Amino acid sequence: MAFSSVEGLLQAAGQVPLWRAVLEDDLRERGVDEARSWRQMAALWTAMKAPVAEYDPAARSRSGLTGGAGARLEGEGPGLCPPILRQVIAAALKTGECNACMKRIVAAPTAGASGVLPAVFLPLQARDGLDDRRMVEALYVAAGFGQVIATRASISGAEGGCQAEVGSASGMAAAALVHVMGGTPSQMAHACAMALSNTLGLVCDPVAGLVEVPCVNRNVMGAVNALSCAEMALSGVESAIPCDEVIDAMRAVGDALPASLRETGSGGHNVTRRLSEALGIPYYDRDLLRKASEVSGIHERLFGAADERIGLREMLSAAEKVYTGEILPPDSDDYISTRNLFSFQAKIIKELADSESCVILGRCANYLLMDRPNVLRVFIHAPLEARLARVASYSLAWSQREVARHIRVEDHRRAAYYHYYTGEEWRDAAGYDLSLDSEKLGEDGCVEFIRNALPLFIK
Repeated sequence: MAFSSVEGLLQAAGQVPLWRAVLEDDLRERGVDEARSWRQMAALWTAMKAPVAEYDPAARSRSGLTGGAGARLEGEGPGLCPPILRQVIAAALKTGECNACMKRIVAAPTAGASGVLPAVFLPLQARDGLDDRRMVEALYVAAGFGQVIATRASISGAEGGCQAEVGSASGMAAAALVHVMGGTPSQMAHACAMALSNTLGLVCDPVAGLVEVPCVNRNVMGAVNALSCAEMALSGVESAIPCDEVIDAMRAVGDALPASLRETGSGGHNVTRRLSEALGIPYYDRDLLRKASEVSGIHERLFGAADERIGLREMLSAAEKVYTGEILPPDSDDYISTRNLFSFQAKIIKELADSESCVILGRCANYLLMDRPNVLRVFIHAPLEARLARVASYSLAWSQREVARHIRVEDHRRAAYYHYYTGEEWRDAAGYDLSLDSEKLGEDGCVEFIRNALPLFIK
């Protein structure tokens, strides 16, 4: 995707319609012809219609938590909402229920937010007699804004909370609605910005860990929010904050959510942030991905996809380590391989350590900087019981079994990533200067311990 900002998207729309700018970028990125790209997007639109057209009011999810609500919105209501708004609510509920019942939906941008786009499109198409071509164009608009959101922030609920799922869907839908109604690209950006602003801070808190409650009803909220923001934008109301800045704020909020813990439940994320604030020096986490993207010219989305993750093949590899420090040239077939992405990220970490005082979280930084002077390498850990309690306090809907599984999976993933690139063990005390128990010391105690230890290591 060539567009890493809404501003860039709007600039491209100065030459061609915004939907076409997104289409043409898709052609360049995937190397497909226009007919194929259009067929694929049209197929998505056809699939979006099915959950509403084929809705079964008798269907229930396996949990019994979801089903039948969409049918209750059919016909006349108590008079609070006009007919089209009731249709929007019904379509959002029907699609969300379809997802909960394990039927086919279109993840837009995720399965948990699948009801927002069809909810605003279908009633409008029926009311105004719009052809499918117009709706497919709108999907390209939604995709363009969605890609910018995914690049600058996140569309993952696990990473950024529900603001990243239903919030992103609402922003995408608002922009697309403006297109459907003949609005300008600038109005699309304002609509998206307002919709995202209204959902900032929305957390991911599913009951029993299922994408049902409150997720299905939040699709209704996202759809209605998109309608109101599109209406405002088309009427000349503008967002006081540029869309790109709203997306960046969304990322900052997502990064601050407690769910983004390292060595899950040990408190490492909170300790590093507090340490950065206490020392008055920069803190680097996902910012490293953006810096690596700027240096390499490789899209940040690719760095994000590989961030502290490896595939199954790599996980099973017997290699002692794959990191050598070599950075491949742009004409190499492996220029965008996960190994080369890691090498670029490692280069940024080393340059930061050489140029400024800072706090760096994870990403094998302790290994990469082991020979550097004036570096203090710290490992934050805690007993399993304490970690279970900490994660459970942030994920109230999870059972103890679900929390334990989450911790186990995340620890295994990080350990495999670390071993793959370094050949060392993630938890090996020899790789760190300090190993602190956050249960015994507390987060504030860890920060104070590190501050007191700094003079021993930093000259």
